[in-house]
Amino acid sequence: MNDIDEKLALIAQADHPGLHGMEDAVLARLAGSRTSVRSGLGIATLAAAGAVVLGATVGGTAPTPATAASLDPIGAASELAPSTLLVGR
Repeated sequence: MNDIDEKLALIAQADHPGLHGMEDAVLARLAGSRTSVRSGLGIATLAAAGAVVLGATVGGTAPTPATAASLDPIGAASELAPSTLLVGR
């Protein structure tokens, strides 16, 4: 573990030419990305408004609710059906 610590200390002391000005470049890109965030929020707002309008349009034109069909496969329920005869009175 000490070997890794020593190598990291050597890397920290080394001077790399690519690191000069990196902080300024990062901050400049962060400042530039704020405008793209604003335009992204505008697009998201437009999409949300479109979804609300589409939902209100489609939901407002829905027909009356459907009624369920009878669950009896043969017709009206019979008093002599086995399921009714097995139930205790």
